[in-house]
Amino acid sequence: MSTNPTSPQPSRCTFTLPTLITFTLLLTPPPPAAAEDDVNYLRGLLRSLRDPDHTLSSWNFNNNTAGFICRFDYVGCWNDQENRVISLKPADLGLAGTFPSDIRFCKNLQTVDLSGNNITGEIPTELCTWLPYLVDINLSGNRFTGQIPSGFGDCAFLNIIDFSSNRLSGNIPVQLSMVGGG
Repeated sequence: MSTNPTSPQPSRCTFTLPTLITFTLLLTPPPPAAAEDDVNYLRGLLRSLRDPDHTLSSWNFNNNTAGFICRFDYVGCWNDQENRVISLKPADLGLAGTFPSDIRFCKNLQTVDLSGNNITGEIPTELCTWLPYLVDINLSGNRFTGQIPSGFGDCAFLNIIDFSSNRLSGNIPVQLSMVGGG
């Protein structure tokens, strides 16, 4: 049996060290910036809202272990090993101040329940841009003023809105007819 000199021979694949390092860096997932954003959001929430009964004083940011914010009262996470918040429910705590704009850092947030507090000012028009996965928002029983932002009609996953018992004015935006599959 003879070998055909024109038949393809198996080739060796060799990599240089810089190529291997580059390849490894490309396959390595990025650092958990989103999780750090969620931590920053909760810090910002504490800065922007007064907590007269010190209910949220148990939130300790000196702990940096995986999932430490998931053990905070009123916070729900994807799982207990990640600092990725999906729900925030500090309802009926007497929190006062304006709507915490640091919520924009918490991109995976699906449920927000700030009902029964003393939050004032306008509801941010950018809320659905900040929280693209928002499903349920309850801001009832506060002191919000201004109009209901029409942008809530752009929330792709929003099913439940409760803005009752506030000081809102104007008409309900027609865009909200799309909420919940409208």
